[in-house]
Amino acid sequence: MPHLCVELRIAPGNAGSLRVAERAGFTREGTARNAGFTDAGRVDLVVYSLIRADVAGAHVSGK
Repeated sequence: MPHLCVELRIAPGNAGSLRVAERAGFTREGTARNAGFTDAGRVDLVVYSLIRADVAGAHVSGK
């Protein structure tokens, strides 16, 4: 069975995307400092992950 691991990196100011990640069952792992680039320069990124165990647990608990 292949491993399932999805990682999202979202700018902290992107409230809509942060909400979507949380509602989709992703776990907030932390902040990658200066990990992103914009026209204005480097920015922090919030890191979320979803692994197979998270998906399996959601099916068992009925989420």
